[in-house]
Amino acid sequence: MPGASSEGSRVKWQLARVKDILRWSNDVDCSKIFLFNRRTIEQAKNLQHRVLRMKHWENRLPDPEFERLSIEKSRAIDPLRQIVVEPSRRHAEIVHSASGIAGGILAFLQSAFVYVSILCMLIWFIAGILLAIGIIVAYLLITGAASFWKDQKVKKVLLLNAEELGRLEQFARDADARIRIVAAEYDECIRQHCDTFPSYPADWDERRRFVLQRDNHTCTSCGYPHGFRRLVRELHIHHKVSLSDGGNNEPSNLTTLCHVCHRKVDGKHATVRKLNHGRRRRW
Repeated sequence: MPGASSEGSRVKWQLARVKDILRWSNDVDCSKIFLFNRRTIEQAKNLQHRVLRMKHWENRLPDPEFERLSIEKSRAIDPLRQIVVEPSRRHAEIVHSASGIAGGILAFLQSAFVYVSILCMLIWFIAGILLAIGIIVAYLLITGAASFWKDQKVKKVLLLNAEELGRLEQFARDADARIRIVAAEYDECIRQHCDTFPSYPADWDERRRFVLQRDNHTCTSCGYPHGFRRLVRELHIHHKVSLSDGGNNEPSNLTTLCHVCHRKVDGKHATVRKLNHGRRRRW
């Protein structure tokens, strides 16, 4: 079909022209793109919005206070974590030292009896069978006695070190309680810092998920998506009192709006667009 080939060539030429304009222009203006294909114009606008969004993300304010509090939290908790695991480490060390000799003797006896049994079975057939039966019985008796001896020795060593282990376990319980207190204090400091941060805080994703779940993933203005046949809108998190007007990032100052209602709030939000430019879902 000659018409289809010419149409494909014209679209390829238009896409190449859009890419050249976006490549050599730092401040993209879609009004300068004189194209006749509506789909190509929408793609150019989407690329412009992505460029502006990347510039906005790069211009976010740094947050050294959040990093400093996180580092101090780690420095305060790490020594306490060492105290928490100290009883388990000491218990394993005592058991290993107590069962070392008995385990070596047990392994030697096992190897010796296996080799003797094999040799006797090769030399004597019938006598070897009887001897093997006796050796197996002796092996089971000696192995059981060695295992019992090892267990008794371990219990004896644990009883001798019971006071030390009890003291370490008490230290571990105190350290664990201290960890919960210190973590709660630092979490509260971080939360208060992020509440008053003059831009999007470091825990913005967690706050966004909390507000969406609180509002049941519904626009508080128009009720989207309930009652809508086509689910093409995007939910945004809006500051009731903007940060430039003295607002904060507390959940009470945040609400859920679809992108259409978001741009109708005031003049500052008139240029709000969808952030996700994937393929639209058709219902």
